[in-house]
Amino acid sequence: IDGGAWEERQDLEELFIKRNAFAFGGEKAGQAQPDVLRSLLKTVGRVAQELDSVEYGLTDMQHYYGYSGALKAAAERATGRSVALNYVESFTAETKVQSLDQVLRVEYRTKLLNPKWYEGMLKHGHNGAAEIAHRFTYMLGWSATTEAVDKWVYDEAANTFVLDDVMRQRLEAANPEATRNAVGRLLEANSRGIWQADDETLDKLRELYADLEDRLEGVH
Repeated sequence: IDGGAWEERQDLEELFIKRNAFAFGGEKAGQAQPDVLRSLLKTVGRVAQELDSVEYGLTDMQHYYGYSGALKAAAERATGRSVALNYVESFTAETKVQSLDQVLRVEYRTKLLNPKWYEGMLKHGHNGAAEIAHRFTYMLGWSATTEAVDKWVYDEAANTFVLDDVMRQRLEAANPEATRNAVGRLLEANSRGIWQADDETLDKLRELYADLEDRLEGVH
């Protein structure tokens, strides 16, 4: 996802199998057993992962879509049917089981699209802007592996951080590379058919990306 080095969802599923097909126990000694993993994937009816800390959420790092998200994708390919993905929140007194869709919507409302969150990030200058931009990459990762990110999330992220001139200029001043990544991920999401935006929005994004590229490369 980071390098954009994939064409279809199947590429991500195959990478998951390649990285997780090593068997241990008996005389296996860490040998790759992709066929065994594929046969196990055919038995998956539901994927579940525990969240035992409030420090990091699903939208804060690539770990979650890279593992439970990719496991869901690989299981769906193996079974030929939809496979549910649930997260078990155990960091409060009451254990709560939620669907991927529920958790993502809450996180996008309370973090990426929440002024209290992103203003707090912007106080950290270069690193804070980078953290905001990373979320655009992770958003694309969730879409690529699970198709679980709603269109309104992309719309609001674009309007909040990129299409708003004042906010974009604040991001650029703090970290132009991060700003370029945010714009680039939106364009990538559209080119991959993940996010549908109107022609006027796309033209604006392309113009912004080209301008950022020129300035970062020292072209005036």
